[in-house]
Amino acid sequence: MEGIVKGERHPLAHEKGGFRLQDPDNLIPEASKEMMKKIGGKLLKLKVFDLMKISAPAKIAAPITYLECFLNDYTYFPRYMAEVVKVQDPIERIKYVTTSILAGLHVGACVLQAMSPLNPVLGETCQRYAPDGTKYFAEQITHHPPVSAGVMEGPEGKWRFEVIQEFKANLNGHNSVKAHKEGAIVITLFDGTQYIVEEGWIQIDGIVYGEMVINVCDKITVQDLTNNIEAEVVFDPDNKEGAMSKLGSKLKFWGSKKTKRPADHFDIIISEDGGDKKSKVCTGKGSYLEHVEFEGEKYWEIGDEWGEWIKPDEKHLLKSDSSLRADLNFIKEKDYENAQKAKEDSENSQRADKDLRDQGRKT
Repeated sequence: MEGIVKGERHPLAHEKGGFRLQDPDNLIPEASKEMMKKIGGKLLKLKVFDLMKISAPAKIAAPITYLECFLNDYTYFPRYMAEVVKVQDPIERIKYVTTSILAGLHVGACVLQAMSPLNPVLGETCQRYAPDGTKYFAEQITHHPPVSAGVMEGPEGKWRFEVIQEFKANLNGHNSVKAHKEGAIVITLFDGTQYIVEEGWIQIDGIVYGEMVINVCDKITVQDLTNNIEAEVVFDPDNKEGAMSKLGSKLKFWGSKKTKRPADHFDIIISEDGGDKKSKVCTGKGSYLEHVEFEGEKYWEIGDEWGEWIKPDEKHLLKSDSSLRADLNFIKEKDYENAQKAKEDSENSQRADKDLRDQGRKT
């Protein structure tokens, strides 16, 4: 992206934290208001609503699916997993695994900006590979709820990434959305070492009015199940003080008050589980819009090259690949009228298929 200077804060970073989502045509506020009307009707009827069940217009969708969004989120995996398999020290390994997650947190926002991915289609697939030989396969295994399954495998089978996740999104007030991917990531190395990654949630503010900003919230944990080591990444740590700590801060002399870091910053603690208690062995910090460091050494910084994912040629590409969707290709051409029609045709087809499955279960 133009304007990024290696080692500096991302040019679209908000001063208070998070990534400024760009909507140059100002499409999102009006579309959000229309969606609010749909949601409002469900609320009045006391129906439980989920934003994933609300059909968004094609004009606010990016030409990308949820399966491809997985690739954005984990685009640095090939680079850092290559480092993981080179070393034997479990502490150094978990640093690289953690970095592979944190380094990619801004990529999805850079690609999508204020737009949304296309609604998933049951049975669609995605195949991609990286120049180093890493392979990625994914499939949309359910539509409602939207659950995606993916596998990524490194060169010579030295590491393997597996995930089954449901994407959930709900209103957080009238101008904000909270979303998260429910389901752990499992990473297995060639020597049997296994990691479990639990991700946090995101919050998007300004969906109806004001500036649209996305923040990663809560925490991410990376557990090395083989060596009983855990990396805990806490976002916006300066907002997570205890009550007594906050009181103490207020009583301090004003001139010595610590400056609060932007909300996209995080603190990392790597600890070993000794059975009775955990012992801290390493710390780190950074921001997913700046850098990741452990004990003062930088492992990643903004401006480092993203991974490259390549689509197989037509001969080896499944006909179900999401890149072949009609609505996606109309959106690429900015033909939103036909994109909307193709989108509705797909949704109607899925409803008809579901009805047939339901009838089949009853017989």
